[in-house]
Amino acid sequence: MDKVIGSVSIQQEQILHGDHHIIAPAAIVDETAAFGAGTLLVAGETGYSPLAKSDSTHAPVAVAIEALEKAADGSVIPACVHGAVRTEKLKYADGTKITFATAEKLRESGIYCIAGEGFEGYAEAEAAGGNEGGSGSGGGE
Repeated sequence: MDKVIGSVSIQQEQILHGDHHIIAPAAIVDETAAFGAGTLLVAGETGYSPLAKSDSTHAPVAVAIEALEKAADGSVIPACVHGAVRTEKLKYADGTKITFATAEKLRESGIYCIAGEGFEGYAEAEAAGGNEGGSGSGGGE
């Protein structure tokens, strides 16, 4: 006799793409607000902090692999500092999707954006009405 007792649904927030990465512990600057996995990080004197969408002076140097659930002093999370990441999972501190220009800055740091399932184009390309940036650092799988 076969009966279904229940079902389990598993959802994975996989940020990494492929199997070649360098993951390092990232000490988060004290009093940083919570942020999600896939948030771009910039390096400062006392640790890493999330990249604000309006910040044009700092270049992203890492991608948070896990979320910072709540602001806490002395927090350390794993971050990708080299390798390929899924473009559709990347975001700024406020949770908005990254732009093509930001993806290029990330590539200069040794982190490559790979567009996969669910990628709808970069935010600036959508605003312009086209799908610019569909190649280069974000165009393949």
